[in-house]
Amino acid sequence: MRTMTSIRILALGALVAGAIGAQGSLLIEIVEGGGAIHNVAAGKPVAPRVRVTDFAGRPVAFAAVTFTLPESGPGGTVAGGMRVSVATGDNGEATVPALRLNGEVGAWTIHVEASCRGRFARTSIEQINAAPVEVYLARKPGAAIVARR
Repeated sequence: MRTMTSIRILALGALVAGAIGAQGSLLIEIVEGGGAIHNVAAGKPVAPRVRVTDFAGRPVAFAAVTFTLPESGPGGTVAGGMRVSVATGDNGEATVPALRLNGEVGAWTIHVEASCRGRFARTSIEQINAAPVEVYLARKPGAAIVARR
């Protein structure tokens, strides 16, 4: 009987510890900019925006969110560098400030980390820098119209 009681206490302790660990976690939701395809010639990138919530889905205000861009290859800069930290607002959201594309074509990843009062989360945002495409449409033989996208 003593062994059975010990097992029940250990099982209950594991459940309580698991619940505390889960409630202590942060979650990062990508609100805008996930999978964005940027036209490098246009120079108007979609600024990634994330929402930080607790395990119950409530927004976490004043969480520190760090966005880190690749040091080489396709990507860009944020606030003049490769890394920037911003605080979430009351709605738990944080946006990459002053994103500028570097003009290199290809896929790239923004690494995102959030922390608040000892809680932590991390995710990544995939984006693509693309060059404009020229399409030639012939109206009649010898005449061409150039459409740029």
